[in-house]
Amino acid sequence: MEFVKGRVLDIGCGAGRHSLYLQKKGFDVLGIDSSPLAIKVCKLRGLEKAKVMAIEDINFKPDSFDRIIMMGNNFGLFGSFNRGTHDYGLPESTVLSNMEKRLKELRKQETTLF
Repeated sequence: MEFVKGRVLDIGCGAGRHSLYLQKKGFDVLGIDSSPLAIKVCKLRGLEKAKVMAIEDINFKPDSFDRIIMMGNNFGLFGSFNRGTHDYGLPESTVLSNMEKRLKELRKQETTLF
């Protein structure tokens, strides 16, 4: 967390533990999760910006975030291992590489993807 700065996108935020920590430190954080219940919990816990959104539905403008974080075991954001690989008709490494490229477009060029 020491490298986090600016506007942060927390993909697969769950109950908001990391998002809330960063929000309390003064960061502008958007937490997204595919689970409506997880987002409800985030909001009940005080996260100001939380949205139900699946990873494949991310549609923010390029350079929208300074940092993008995916903490924990977030391959489940695809719904299942098969959905994340075989349903796209691509090998796992290609799916992950394509997702990484897509996420990098969302962050400002001088920043890092965690």
